[in-house]
Amino acid sequence: MFRVEAACSDGLHIKSINWLTILSDKIIERLGGRQVLEAKLGSSCPVFDFNGGVIVQARDEP
Repeated sequence: MFRVEAACSDGLHIKSINWLTILSDKIIERLGGRQVLEAKLGSSCPVFDFNGGVIVQARDEP
């Protein structure tokens, strides 16, 4: 089992990555914006919106 504690995050840094990775709007902005992020990830990693950021899915299945 593996657990990540993100409660102390400043919202400006990626704490960990996984099959589903949550990125805040602040992080997306620092990466150049959503369009840049999607272009670099390509079609195999869909990006889904939520209030305050996005969820990046790494491929079709974990």
